[in-house]
Amino acid sequence: MNIWLLNALVVWVSVSTLYLLSRLLKRNDIMDIFWGQGFFILALINFSLTDYRPTYKWILLFLIALWAFRLSIHILVKNRGKSEDFRYKQWREEWGKTEWWRSYLQINLLQGFFMYIVALPIFSVMQVPFIPGSFPVNEILIAPTVIAFVGFSIEALADYQKSIFKKYNPEGIMKTGLWRYSRHPNYFGDALFWWGIGMLAFLFGSFILGLISAITMNVLLRYVSGVPMLEKAKKGNEAFEAYKKETPIFIPFLRP
Repeated sequence: MNIWLLNALVVWVSVSTLYLLSRLLKRNDIMDIFWGQGFFILALINFSLTDYRPTYKWILLFLIALWAFRLSIHILVKNRGKSEDFRYKQWREEWGKTEWWRSYLQINLLQGFFMYIVALPIFSVMQVPFIPGSFPVNEILIAPTVIAFVGFSIEALADYQKSIFKKYNPEGIMKTGLWRYSRHPNYFGDALFWWGIGMLAFLFGSFILGLISAITMNVLLRYVSGVPMLEKAKKGNEAFEAYKKETPIFIPFLRP
């Protein structure tokens, strides 16, 4: 089977299975827990389908695994013992009797579509054959690896700082640590991570695919499902409104 179609099939089967599980558990936010693992599954399948496994493929698999497992564990721990995420609750109420099919289309299939688009660099890099002596592979890997790892570290540290803060201040507004420089440093770190992954694709001749992936993730985080929904949820909160006036919304150090 064509590798691009195979990846599409894997995504469709995965999100459809998650949909059936969400019906049993009666909570659609389990898709968030799977989001990271979906990328790892795709990376592992594409890695296993190649006979040549040079350094850059191991690095890509490692970065995706590191990002995916950290994110899934973080969300699982964060949601443990709590009711369904407020965003999914809101959609459930708004959709009413049409919720059963709109959840499949607008949560599972839609996220599956974006997963496929963001994972394009994974598909392309894993298919690149290694030609000894063609270029200094180890040297050119440094920049994208560092960018991806820095993004991962920012995201992980920001989530950790906020989880500790919320443990003692559940209704408070986080303003310290990385949250002093950005209102959403975790999302910024996530976006930076995918610029690093996209850069790997740039280096191996898939500039367009890498660019599409990085831009898609940036748009989703900054303008669709990430920042806007959390900003809207805190709208009217006096402490948060004051925080907005002094702290950049996304990219650290930019004027708010």
